Amino acid sequence: MGTNEPFAKAIQFKHTVSTENSAVDDMIAKAANQLTGESGEKPLATQRKIIDVMINDNRNWWPFTDKELATIDPEVKIEEGFIQFEKLKARCAERIRTQLSRYRKNNSGINRATANSLYNHPPSTPPLDMKRSAHGQKTTMLNNPLNQKLELLTIKMVYGHPRKFRNGTGVIAISKIVFVAHLENGKLAVKYLQHS
Repeated sequence: MGTNEPFAKAIQFKHTVSTENSAVDDMIAKAANQLTGESGEKPLATQRKIIDVMINDNRNWWPFTDKELATIDPEVKIEEGFIQFEKLKARCAERIRTQLSRYRKNNSGINRATANSLYNHPPSTPPLDMKRSAHGQKTTMLNNPLNQKLELLTIKMVYGHPRKFRNGTGVIAISKIVFVAHLENGKLAVKYLQHS
């Protein structure tokens, strides 16, 4: 969508009804590779790159594996908000980073050259800019102090059925959680941006 306008973006939409975590992992890895242009797609350098994955089976608790969930007391109902939100953010970032790093030419992940083209995202970078463009779309780019558009990869994980997580003393329902891939000290990193 678009070429060099503020709203220009290349999006890989993925959707699963699988109960298996591996299906979600595979989609992230494949979408990342497609956005590099290696496997036939032709995203423009001026377009923001976005992976948008929908998990539509409420039994799929990605990023948590069945093995991890098995360690929780069976009397606890995870769907009522037992898992800490901070743990969700950390596990998502870890799983996304693993899938982006799972490089196979023309198939999955991103290669070293692509990873090296991502912006070195220092901790002092201002938060996500959510201004509306002239066309009504929300921009989802990070801005540096000079207000320049930065090269980064956005990963949106969408739950078809909102999931509840514990946040402090309360419970929050998460429909979407958004991350950004960037370089940190020369290494691929994934950072939580926002949720809704």
